Amino acid sequence: MESDLSNLIFVVALGWLLASIAVGATAYNRNRSGFLWLLLAIFVSPLMAILLLIASPIDTQKRVSCQRCAEFIHYDAKVCPFCGVDRKEEPQKTVDHAFGAPLN
Repeated sequence: MESDLSNLIFVVALGWLLASIAVGATAYNRNRSGFLWLLLAIFVSPLMAILLLIASPIDTQKRVSCQRCAEFIHYDAKVCPFCGVDRKEEPQKTVDHAFGAPLN
């Protein structure tokens, strides 16, 4: 009986953690802080957190990946805030998003 209870607690905790990770991943894909949403989901509830996330507007700012550190930065940024590289020195590539291949 005690073993069944501990197994149930383990399964519920594992499901809670996996659902919280899914909330964090969804937040990251919506240009939100995935880590903060993960923490919110762990401490509040994954269901409540995903409902709050879906209700919040999507961040529609254009972002590009820095060529040096691969972090997403604002499209108009002149210097990467993460690694400090000057974006004017970066080679400009146009990417076909359907296939992920450079056009030039």
